Amino acid sequence: MENKTVAEYMRAIKSVADELAVVGSPLNNGELIVKVMSGLGPEYKEISAAIRARDTPISFEELFDKLADHEIFLKHEETKKESVPITAQLNQKGNSNNKARGNNFNYKKGQASNFGNNFQSNQYQGNQYQGNRNSQGASSTDSHTTTLASDPSASPSEQYYNIVATYNQMALLMTIILSSLPIFLLFLLQKHIRTRRSSLGLPPGPRGLPFIGNLHQFDISNPSYLLKLSKQYGPLMSLQLGFVPTLVVSSAKMSKEVMKTHDLQFCSRPSKFSQKKLTYNFSDLALSPYNDYWREMRKICVVHLFNSVRVQQSRPIREDEISRLIEKISKSSVANSDQPVNLSEMMISLTNSIICRVALGKRYDDEGIESSRFHALLQEIQAVLGSFFFSDYFPYMGWADKLTGMISRLEKNFEEFDKFYQEVINEHLDSKRPQGEQEDIIDDIFVAGTETSAASVIWAMTYLMKHPRVMKKAQEEIRDLTGKKDFVDEDDIRRFSYLEAVLKETMRLQPVVPLLLPRETNDMCILDGYEIPPKMTVLVNAWAIGRDPEAWENPDEFYPERFIGSSIDMKGQNFELVPFGAGRRSCPGMVMGIVTVELALANLLYKFDWEMPVGMKKEDLNLDSLPGIAMHKKNALCLVPKNHM
Repeated sequence: MENKTVAEYMRAIKSVADELAVVGSPLNNGELIVKVMSGLGPEYKEISAAIRARDTPISFEELFDKLADHEIFLKHEETKKESVPITAQLNQKGNSNNKARGNNFNYKKGQASNFGNNFQSNQYQGNQYQGNRNSQGASSTDSHTTTLASDPSASPSEQYYNIVATYNQMALLMTIILSSLPIFLLFLLQKHIRTRRSSLGLPPGPRGLPFIGNLHQFDISNPSYLLKLSKQYGPLMSLQLGFVPTLVVSSAKMSKEVMKTHDLQFCSRPSKFSQKKLTYNFSDLALSPYNDYWREMRKICVVHLFNSVRVQQSRPIREDEISRLIEKISKSSVANSDQPVNLSEMMISLTNSIICRVALGKRYDDEGIESSRFHALLQEIQAVLGSFFFSDYFPYMGWADKLTGMISRLEKNFEEFDKFYQEVINEHLDSKRPQGEQEDIIDDIFVAGTETSAASVIWAMTYLMKHPRVMKKAQEEIRDLTGKKDFVDEDDIRRFSYLEAVLKETMRLQPVVPLLLPRETNDMCILDGYEIPPKMTVLVNAWAIGRDPEAWENPDEFYPERFIGSSIDMKGQNFELVPFGAGRRSCPGMVMGIVTVELALANLLYKFDWEMPVGMKKEDLNLDSLPGIAMHKKNALCLVPKNHM
């Protein structure tokens, strides 16, 4: 591949194939795959072996996806190993220095053999020096060393040895002092944190460790542990994450206080290193702090970009893409009725195509490499945003992010994403584009929609497969009300009250963003009798709120009927259910997201009956999730579709 990325390599191969096709010598799919495989490096040998072992041929686009995923895996492995060569190099340097010193000062008749350990192996054994040392005693060692070091009659080796010995004694003393200093500082810091929490009247929370505070108890991808802690310390809980004081909100009552009653005091965003870089110094809507710029951006989105007219204008795109998906699944079922389909991949592809057509004005799926490139970029950006950066919690430890390789990973991903955006911008500025495309919506507004919409459909299908009674009831409603139509359109879904209840129940138990994007207080506020200071990070645990026993009966049970006849919605008006947030920081694109999820889910249930793959039972489906800001199912959802009509 000659140091090319997978995307660059595959584009080069495709370009050659296109040129051959133009001159009348096209390559078939098999020849194209062989050409790609022949140019892969040894690091891709596992992929090559797996492809050769397949019973069915692989398409060019599918091969690209697998190579791109493996490339991301290789980058991740390189990042983990990046600090190892540094350590090895330092060790090697130390060993070579010791060896050199041993060679230079390996004197005869008892002189020092190695200066690597000056208090043991580097002792003179000559009669004159040893005799002087024994006769003077240990108490005169320092004065004797000084005398020899300054005595012109002493040999150069004796002077050098004693200077080094004196230096090492001083170094040992400084080492002891410096080693004790961090412990002392950590003690003072921990005492300061406890005193500050007490003096400010912060909510209770678990006792932290020196320096790191409660970082060892915090995991953005594990909201269940925070729920467990909140049951012990209350719905308002304070944590100390390194140097960052943090408030965790875990009940519907307290979330209403934060996102409605005191929304103005809680509506800013904390400054995170990776977010600052990837959002061009917080120039986007989601992560910008609360200021005049953000207010203007919010106004543009609400009034111009996400109003009902805009959502309605994009309806043909949604219906067309979902129709393509249904047709693809149907053909797969006809070709092999027992062959499972990977719904996780298909939903990512679907939402990717919808977002690209709405936001970027083109269907990247028609150019398989570009579609996969866009998807891979989104996945990697989300992974970086959910990664741990020392500088986010320890302001003066940015150097540690360089050692872990996170800075280089961040820079590389920023460059790739910036390049992609520049290509889109250049295309939008092209005067030769058709006039109708001038209405394209601002590019990066819709990035979040790709991951969250796909994950919502997958979680809903997972719960339906685990609860056949609910799936049957939802299918009966859709099929009875739709009749003999070939496709469920957006006019139909307004009548599906039980399907809406299924989606709400899924969002309650499995919100795609379990910890809503962090907020930050911009002013002091009294909350439930506690004094919350400015610049405090606030985490609203939507996953815990959906299981709040004060708001829900039998909160751990999947029971959509609880929403039948209920006025509770999920658009931020009812704080028992806040998958899209609420208040000033609610998701402005939630309406478009909900419509997309409902339409896709309705057609999947209308057109197909779904079964588990051969050898699997519904009990085998788990609810494990991947780490990240958006919570995706850890294992891909693969099901067998059976054409209903």
